[in-house]
Amino acid sequence: MKRSSEALDLVWWCEPPYIDGRKKPSSSSSPLSLLHRVADPSVDQQTRECAAVDFNNHIKYLWSSYEEVAFPLPDAERDPIKTLIVPLVLSSSNSTIIHDHLRQALSVIGSHDFPRLWPPLLPDLTSRLQTAISNVDDDDDDDDFPSLHRLLLTLNSLLMKFCLAGHVRDSIRLDLKCCFHTFANPLLETVQIISEKMIKNANNNVNNLIEAQLLCFSMFHSLNFIDLPGFYVKPVDKWMNEFNNYLNVTSNDQLQSAVFENIGLYLKKTHQPFPDYFGPFAEQAVVRVLLNPPLTLAAIKFLTLVTTTSHRGLLSQDHILQQITDKVVIPNMMLRDEDQDLFHKNYIEFIRRDMEDPDSTRLIACRLLKAIVAKNCSMTSLERVSASIWNLLALFAENPATNWKYKHCAISLVLSLKMHKTPVVDAESFFRSAIVPELQSHDVNSFPFLKAAALRFLTKFWLKIPAMDLVGDVVRFLRSDANVVHSYAAIFIKKRLLLRDKMAEPSFALILPVLSNNLFDALKKRGSEENRYVMHCIMRIGAIPKSPCIIGRCTTSVIIRFCENLRHPGRLFEAFDYLVTQSDKDWIPLVPALDIWILPSVRMIVDKHAMRFFPYALRLLARLLDYDTYKVPPHYRRSILDILNMLMVEVLSM
Repeated sequence: MKRSSEALDLVWWCEPPYIDGRKKPSSSSSPLSLLHRVADPSVDQQTRECAAVDFNNHIKYLWSSYEEVAFPLPDAERDPIKTLIVPLVLSSSNSTIIHDHLRQALSVIGSHDFPRLWPPLLPDLTSRLQTAISNVDDDDDDDDFPSLHRLLLTLNSLLMKFCLAGHVRDSIRLDLKCCFHTFANPLLETVQIISEKMIKNANNNVNNLIEAQLLCFSMFHSLNFIDLPGFYVKPVDKWMNEFNNYLNVTSNDQLQSAVFENIGLYLKKTHQPFPDYFGPFAEQAVVRVLLNPPLTLAAIKFLTLVTTTSHRGLLSQDHILQQITDKVVIPNMMLRDEDQDLFHKNYIEFIRRDMEDPDSTRLIACRLLKAIVAKNCSMTSLERVSASIWNLLALFAENPATNWKYKHCAISLVLSLKMHKTPVVDAESFFRSAIVPELQSHDVNSFPFLKAAALRFLTKFWLKIPAMDLVGDVVRFLRSDANVVHSYAAIFIKKRLLLRDKMAEPSFALILPVLSNNLFDALKKRGSEENRYVMHCIMRIGAIPKSPCIIGRCTTSVIIRFCENLRHPGRLFEAFDYLVTQSDKDWIPLVPALDIWILPSVRMIVDKHAMRFFPYALRLLARLLDYDTYKVPPHYRRSILDILNMLMVEVLSM
């Protein structure tokens, strides 16, 4: 694409971004001069876009207080920028680049100065908004929507500062108070006008109106994010009627999700504030959860908040609880196709989501059920949920090959509903009937999802069940081809070894040869060459008596295999290094044997000139020297000198 000479000249002379504000801008590239260039219609568009980008970068680094940067903009330049930027933001419709960067710069300025240090801005934008919305309402002309949309975007960007404020200082509260007095009523009027317009044009395309209303709801959320002001207590009827209309009439999922988010914010800020409204809202949320899958996540979050209010009795009704369990929680707890793909293609991410992700739909759905049961600990509620779990196991028993997902869902439910005082099912009985058959299965590769779920159950409930009786069975699953399965097996073994109790050590010592061989065989599985969970387990078995000999032989064999392929066994080296440092006197008699095992791998690293392995090789030799005599043996000296010589050659050639 051909570039204008003026644009190239501007890019050439533009100042680079400031580091901590230590560089003083020149007059030719000052923010005000750049903004004038953006506003000049005689300048070609490419140059104006470059100027807008550079102006935005300048503002990010310079528009701070005098204490934060070395060369802040003087007041004589700030005031003209404030005067000029607003009309440009609202009129720069021909170039998205110019509009976006100027709006970002305006947000930065607003985060410091809006509204108290920029008094005319909010009244000016409010007046423009009232004019724009009146034109849209009267003329029904789509040509008026771009100006309305730009106004709403600008206002939303400015008000977003209240959501992004970390520590709520008194100055932030004063800013918020200024916005309430000026903008609260116009915002409500805008929402009402847009609602009327959507009703009139219900049979036409109302995407523009939906987008505008979403921005209005976002601004409402920003104004109430810090605290629920007293102002909203008076017109609460009008706001709640608007929200109720969108839940009853509008079929747009985005708008209804925004409504649930806003009324959920009310619940967070004021417990049981307006009882006349939240009962119907909760009923609507139940309906939306059951009938409208796209709204499930937003509605579930709202219903979870409802369990903290006086309306939680609605959710504990027998038929409602049964519907939520069968039609909301269980379908969302079922494995999806994307979960199955992740299980096979990215086991690390699958484990992370399965164990740690608090925002997944599965865990949020189960959190709702857990909240209902916790707040209404009646025998009826517990029996309902327990019956649903056992029913899932019965469906699996009818046809295991086809219905295995039902059993996986049952295990996931029990794991998620684990409570200390009121367990939904008895952990030991569930363990014997549903978990033990999976762990004692002869085929470690059959039903990998169920095997993984059973191992995770064992890891979570190991303090309440006789887990040591199944250690031998768990060790077998280290040979499973599924990365998730042998990873969960390694996680359980590592947790048991962390206890170092007197009962566990003899059990592990008896199966140490099989355990170590299976662990290192797991490292040969595709995708698990550097499996972190297996590596951590290898580190822990070093504390078992008589383990160094077995581990040393297995470790070096894997190192040699990796070095032949020039792979990077970083975690394996770290595991071996940890074993040597943690095992003191047990290693000393084995030094001659370790020489035989380790030196071939070190020589292979040297002969292949594998520079990235040199630090690991030196560390291995250094660890072994700690257990050897005070003199350096000749075979050590040769390897060390060869490595050092190659490192020197590499350094000198740089």
